[in-house]
Amino acid sequence: MYDDSKESYKEHDTTKYANKYVKLIVVVKKDLYQFDQFLDKLYAADAFDIKIVEDFSDLDASSVSDDIVENTEDTVTLLNKYIDDLPIDLEKDRLKNQMKSLYTEAQDLDLE
Repeated sequence: MYDDSKESYKEHDTTKYANKYVKLIVVVKKDLYQFDQFLDKLYAADAFDIKIVEDFSDLDASSVSDDIVENTEDTVTLLNKYIDDLPIDLEKDRLKNQMKSLYTEAQDLDLE
């Protein structure tokens, strides 16, 4: 159970999760940086599998502001912007096409 309102996870010993199946139930997550740091340590602990369960039931359309909705972008657009911002000397258009192709292929996979 992850609840950073009751406990600090900066010094949490994650080595005990090595070679185990872990289900992390997020109750309260106020400090996103601390949560990310904890997840990094948890993944580095070499667990067999880690499942993260969060409750988003308190989110509904009325709690999301209109400017957030208007400024959302699809995945391909986000990928293209990310590639444009990369400090590399590769053919970025070729990389964008490859990523778009992989994204489309992943969407078409039947995982049943």
